[in-house]
Amino acid sequence: MLLIYGTLNRKHHLRNKDPDLETIIQRIGDLLDMTREEVLVAGKNRRTVHARSILCYWAVESLGISMAGLSTRLDISVNAVGKSVTRGRTLAKR
Repeated sequence: MLLIYGTLNRKHHLRNKDPDLETIIQRIGDLLDMTREEVLVAGKNRRTVHARSILCYWAVESLGISMAGLSTRLDISVNAVGKSVTRGRTLAKR
């Protein structure tokens, strides 16, 4: 129960104190030297895929945004968000 409480508490803290989705988009752009539009553009460009994957990972894992909500926001399928979260987890660890 402590693990679940800790995770929920961390997500609650991030939602109330730290970034929203727009801030995360900006941070990813800054880290990867990309504009907001380049982070959000659809396509299979390697840099864009990496940026969007990290975005999906941080949004789902840190902010607790649902995959369904994120899929609507990014105009991709829920399945694509799930794959991006997995890919983003690997990229973020590097």
